[in-house]
Amino acid sequence: TAASSFILSIAFANLLPAAAYGMYKYVLSVASICNAFTLTGLETAVTAAVARGKEGALRRAFSANLWWSIPSSAAATIGACYYFLHQNNTFGIALLCIAFLQPLTVSVNFGAAFLVGRRSFKELAIFYALDNIIPTLALVGIMQVSHSALAIIGVYFVSNLLTTAALYWFVLWYLKPNHEQDEGALTYGKHLSAINILGNLADNFDKVLTFHFLGAAQLATYSLALALPSQTKLITKPFFNLIFPKFAARSTEEIRHSMGEKFLRFFIAGVVLTVGYIVVAPFAFSIFYPRYQSAVFLSQVFAVSMLAFATTPMGTFIAAKRKVRAQYIMNISTSIFQLISALVGVLYAGLLGLIIARVATRFLGGLFVVFFYYTDRSHE
Repeated sequence: TAASSFILSIAFANLLPAAAYGMYKYVLSVASICNAFTLTGLETAVTAAVARGKEGALRRAFSANLWWSIPSSAAATIGACYYFLHQNNTFGIALLCIAFLQPLTVSVNFGAAFLVGRRSFKELAIFYALDNIIPTLALVGIMQVSHSALAIIGVYFVSNLLTTAALYWFVLWYLKPNHEQDEGALTYGKHLSAINILGNLADNFDKVLTFHFLGAAQLATYSLALALPSQTKLITKPFFNLIFPKFAARSTEEIRHSMGEKFLRFFIAGVVLTVGYIVVAPFAFSIFYPRYQSAVFLSQVFAVSMLAFATTPMGTFIAAKRKVRAQYIMNISTSIFQLISALVGVLYAGLLGLIIARVATRFLGGLFVVFFYYTDRSHE
């Protein structure tokens, strides 16, 4: 998975004009913003329910997410009509992809959440590999014959839908989930979705700001500055998947007993990753991204945020034990801070201001996680 993501970033940096790559990243940000108003929290809710043997949550989440996607799909369709009327077919078709393909992709992707809850990690590993390799091959292939941002956007949405739909079919027909329902799963998923709205907006607001204030080419530079340090998600996500079902099933006392050791291990890993990346970054960019040398320093600054990796076990504990109040406060507070700091950063310091805003937001989020882990004793 890491290799395919890395190869794809190299392809974008060397095969595409900066403006086309910036356009692609902008459309994906708009897609994420539209998705923010759907039931994004159902993934975690499905994992928690399946970990308790309530596997009927999968089918229920699939249908619920499609229904809740209708308003955002309608808004994207209206936006597409607006762009078609103004002769901007690229944005028009891109918004139609967001309106009709994205809701299906998100809904069938609950198959991965099911595998996490079932602890079917072998199947999950295979899926993650295929879910990255197939779209990567498709995108690299289309870039060999076309520099059209629209063609690349279309291939992205179609290839991701096909791979996630194949996994969902595999889960239904081969793993045969039972029909037991967790009555609290959908409610919990809705709470998490409400919590996630501001977070999803904030995570993509900086790219929208960059596109509108600095242009598509600068968005390409900004995206590549984030690209390699952001690959730590390929580490934190599997750890979350491994830890979450265990935390959901185990007693609070048992989890808290070993939390200090887990925190220390994750902190040491974060230090190694951060220092290692800062040293290697100049060489990596000169070899793989020679056209984007201006992104090296930005990327090194952003790498400091990897130190927040240490709070992953505590954050997983808060999610697994359904500490809704803590999650509301953490996500809303950090998201508001990120939105404001991103706007101030881009206006006064350009790309560096946006990077500093992201680093500060990650550390603030980490501080909130530690605070609520030690102070919130609800549901215990």
